[in-house]
Amino acid sequence: MSTSVAVTATLVLTAPDASTHPTTRDGQVSATAVSATDDQLVVRTPSQSPLTHGTSSTLSTYALPRASSATVDGLYITTYASTMHTTEVGSTRITTAQLAQLNNGRLPIGVRPVNGKVPVRYVDASTLTVGLDRATQTVVSLSWQQRRQAQVTGSYGEAIPVGLPTEPASSHLSSTATAEAMSRAAATQADLGTRDDHRAWASALAILGAAAIAALGTTFLPRRPRKAAARISGLSTTSSNN
Repeated sequence: MSTSVAVTATLVLTAPDASTHPTTRDGQVSATAVSATDDQLVVRTPSQSPLTHGTSSTLSTYALPRASSATVDGLYITTYASTMHTTEVGSTRITTAQLAQLNNGRLPIGVRPVNGKVPVRYVDASTLTVGLDRATQTVVSLSWQQRRQAQVTGSYGEAIPVGLPTEPASSHLSSTATAEAMSRAAATQADLGTRDDHRAWASALAILGAAAIAALGTTFLPRRPRKAAARISGLSTTSSNN
């Protein structure tokens, strides 16, 4: 009986954990939490450009700082976000009058026109926001927001934004993908909780089983022969008679 208890406890203690770090998918988009702490999430997902409705065919890894947290449908969700400035996406040359019109009626300080014109480049700023169930490392929400900003170069080579950025364009996981990820995270949490309970019982059974085996071993140990003791007793008697 003790052996079967020990075997059962061993099987429970060595059973694999429920799946964590799952990949959340939504059409061409996928997202996997590589690692997460209270302060930072490392996520693997393809880059997206909402302004051009494009999604990269390759995966990239992003480190996002923590932004906020909240309880959503019984799950504690931590949100991480970061804004990334991409390289130049386009350029042109405009007159100083056009630049002044773009910049609220005045030329930016430090701009030096060449032949009456100023080179302008366009840079996109992309913000990636990810919601994560920390308990199971499941990505439950993901969105990209993108703005385009015109810039000119100042006299010291610095980038000077001119005018207002474009209205943000955004893309995000579908409501269906988010609901499925939330449901999967809740089921995995329940599975992990059940396994923790089983492991606690298994640990207790393992301790009791080991104690029972030790007790049985002590009970059935052979008794030490008493012949030697008798001989010593006889020798002592003989010596006293002399």
